[in-house]
Amino acid sequence: MGAVTNYVRLLEGLDPDVAEGLTGAAERSQKVLEGATRWLDAMDLVGPLGAVDPGAALRRAHEAVGAPDLQAAPLPTVRGCADALAQVFEEVLRNAVEAAEAQPVIRVTAQLAGDLLVICVADNGPGWTEEEAERAFRPFKSGGVGLAIVASLMRAMGGTSRGASADEGAAVYLSIPTSEAGIMGAEDR
Repeated sequence: MGAVTNYVRLLEGLDPDVAEGLTGAAERSQKVLEGATRWLDAMDLVGPLGAVDPGAALRRAHEAVGAPDLQAAPLPTVRGCADALAQVFEEVLRNAVEAAEAQPVIRVTAQLAGDLLVICVADNGPGWTEEEAERAFRPFKSGGVGLAIVASLMRAMGGTSRGASADEGAAVYLSIPTSEAGIMGAEDR
């Protein structure tokens, strides 16, 4: 796509508005292809499910994204895939940092709900309407694929994801099994 963009810029005599439109279309196409590639790469991460320290996965993602200091509660062991869970956190943190813009604050809390650990990652961005929160986990409906990758990886690990507005921004809720009983249906996916 970069070659197409450069070619468009080199065309002589082309109306500047047309050239700008073609350049924009090429850049959007490149983002779509990059997003699709990220999605496919992420799906290869899901391996056998086992005991995972979500705190370690969160720290790994935090380093990869370069997110601001996190306010994170201690997290108990869950059943999942370490690489996939780290990718989930990376996508959620990247989304939170981008949404918060100036002075991002990201809070991570967790609570047990039966055989599930429900992890909430909240930011201080503008938040979501109910419709935006619902669309956020569908590919290209919210401008990208990051949270759609989250939804796919969470399903592959027998968990779920959803978005909501928080007190001061948006929140992503990740529910993941903490025991064998919690992942019995995961093989049926």
